[in-house]
Amino acid sequence: MNEMGYRIARRHAEKLRRYVLAAFFMAAATTLAGALAGGAISAALGIVSVLCAALAVLIERWLFFAEAQHVSTLYYGAPSA
Repeated sequence: MNEMGYRIARRHAEKLRRYVLAAFFMAAATTLAGALAGGAISAALGIVSVLCAALAVLIERWLFFAEAQHVSTLYYGAPSA
């Protein structure tokens, strides 16, 4: 159960949060640009938008689980859970 006590450095977590915000912004911007464009450009921008949003969600979900406080860490000496 020691793997449940994963810790992430604050500066890395903040950098990853900035990446999440940037990827969500890019997803919104490419969606808007795709709505204004037409034809194949619109389809390509839609794909880019979905990929940006998926990347942001994956990073955010990983951060959620990496920063979690698991009760099993009490056994390994954590001050609180």
